[in-house]
Amino acid sequence: GNRSTSMADSDPTSSLQQGLMNLIGPAVTAVDTQVSNTLASQQALRQQIELLQVEITNFQGVGEMPQELDHYLQKLVRARQQVNNINSLLTNVQERMNRLLQNVSKSTKLASKPPQ
Repeated sequence: GNRSTSMADSDPTSSLQQGLMNLIGPAVTAVDTQVSNTLASQQALRQQIELLQVEITNFQGVGEMPQELDHYLQKLVRARQQVNNINSLLTNVQERMNRLLQNVSKSTKLASKPPQ
């Protein structure tokens, strides 16, 4: 019979690359969405920590601060540092996932081009 399949359709490498793209693409999109949501949540948390620090600092200006408040202020400073570290880590993960998707996409496009 008349076969109308292209070279790329019958190429196992192309099929594998397209399969990888179909597998990795949605996973990268899902991770990207989750990272974006987490970054937004972390931003809100950081803002709340900063507001609380301002309130404690204002309270500090009124008189001598009880030892317990100083302890909590230090905990807030550490928490803000942890939030910043997590934000940095999440941004790196998001960038790596996007690069992975771009590389797989480029490979798939290159493999699907007919030979010249």
